[in-house]
Amino acid sequence: MTPFDAAIAAASAASPMGGNAVPVPRRVLLVDGDGLAYYCAGNDDTDAGEARANLISKVKSAQRACNAERVVILLTSSGSHKGHRYAIARVKPYQGQRVNSRRPKNWQHLRECMEAGGTFPFDIQATAVAEADDLFGMWAYAQPENVVICTQDKDMRMLPGMHLDWVTHRLHTVAGGWGNVQDSVFNDKQYGPKWFWLQMLHGDTADNIPGLPKYVVDGKAKPCGEVTAGKFLADEQLPHLRVAELYRSYYGDRWLVEMMEQACLLWMRRDPTKWDDCMDVGGPLDVFNNTDPVFTNAYEEIKGRVDDADNINAKALEGE
Repeated sequence: MTPFDAAIAAASAASPMGGNAVPVPRRVLLVDGDGLAYYCAGNDDTDAGEARANLISKVKSAQRACNAERVVILLTSSGSHKGHRYAIARVKPYQGQRVNSRRPKNWQHLRECMEAGGTFPFDIQATAVAEADDLFGMWAYAQPENVVICTQDKDMRMLPGMHLDWVTHRLHTVAGGWGNVQDSVFNDKQYGPKWFWLQMLHGDTADNIPGLPKYVVDGKAKPCGEVTAGKFLADEQLPHLRVAELYRSYYGDRWLVEMMEQACLLWMRRDPTKWDDCMDVGGPLDVFNNTDPVFTNAYEEIKGRVDDADNINAKALEGE
């Protein structure tokens, strides 16, 4: 038995559902296609056919575990600008540390199979204007009672709905409603809206998102890592105000534009086509959205970055 087969067997044994259970009507399993390409590729000795079989086995096992009626694999299309995140990021280049990262031998093959569609017995939904993460957001916010999220990516932990552990297949439900600030902890990890606000402070090293590099107290700048962020928001019922206060302590008059940049990078969008979804009604920065010139100026600065990127892309297409 290969290590992959052993992992699948262990996950099936831990499954809360039996193999003969009747699928729950309208329940949809959302699987991270980007993650599947890495996880199922195998090693340098794995051939393409085995990698495809790994992917099918992995997804079917997850579907049985959560008793889903339908499976949709969500994928970031090759060449996507990822919701303009590359243009929005200024403090650090978005995913800049991945430039020279090595991918498994069958990674490209699995991605091409998924992008082609029809190769696997599952629905494939890809986006060329955002990230697969945003497709998760679109589904989860629209029907949290029906979706099951299956990914190893910690970013999706902010989303409402059922979460299926990638390996053990244990289920955890995150209540819907962005205003829900109650702790939602599973496997010693934070879920729900609070996870977004924690990331706004300590950032996300996997995507090269810094969050708030430092905060200032008594005139001294101190680093804002995961432990510190956890302490700041431990019992906080209004996390947006606490986070804003900390950004203001470090960035002064530029606090909102810097906070806005990080939110646009971290937020899993309800509408994948909108880079500014986090500022719309019901989004995490909606509370700061008013006629105040501070908000308007911050918004226009971020919008300018997006517009510049669009203009550059348009000129490049004209020159083809």
